[in-house]
Amino acid sequence: MQIYIIHKLYVLQKAIRYVLELYKLFYLAKKMENIPVWLSDAHIKGASYLIVVLDASKNIYFPVYVMPNEDIQTKRRECENGTWTRITDFKI
Repeated sequence: MQIYIIHKLYVLQKAIRYVLELYKLFYLAKKMENIPVWLSDAHIKGASYLIVVLDASKNIYFPVYVMPNEDIQTKRRECENGTWTRITDFKI
């Protein structure tokens, strides 16, 4: 019985994570019309990832491009300081 409950909680947790991810993307789509432009720029620049960051002090979203020779985890940590918040990232 306990294994069944643990499994159901795990499935529920995955479903909640999925819904939150969809909500985040929907919110981004409404707030940031620039994502297609940023993705195109990332491709042209040869970036391997695009990180979308919110500067909460100015309420502005902006792109951070991660080049192939840079570590994505390090860039993610750099984007989580002070008033900056990493919203999402895209693999190019």
